[in-house]
Amino acid sequence: VLFWLFLIYPASSLAVLQAFVCQDLGDGLVLLVADYNNSCPYNDKTGFLFLWAVVFVFVFPLGVPCFFYAMMKFFNVHGLARGKVEAALVSSMVTLYVNE
Repeated sequence: VLFWLFLIYPASSLAVLQAFVCQDLGDGLVLLVADYNNSCPYNDKTGFLFLWAVVFVFVFPLGVPCFFYAMMKFFNVHGLARGKVEAALVSSMVTLYVNE
């Protein structure tokens, strides 16, 4: 699951954030840059596309990094890494002592 999220995170975040990029073409015509067939979601803040994009900003661009951070805290990755570094230091000191 984590690897899959890591792979799709950039593309899905880009797609979600593109819902907020609009271009004014004049005469009151404001279109979504990602798809010029759709009008800008800002024109209708209660519309489906705008609400869907706002929800998924919290799911992907903000939610995935928060999920990774929570998993790292839950599995104590910082403590595991510190323990491995300390073990490597002790092992190298013992190796240097034995070789002398």
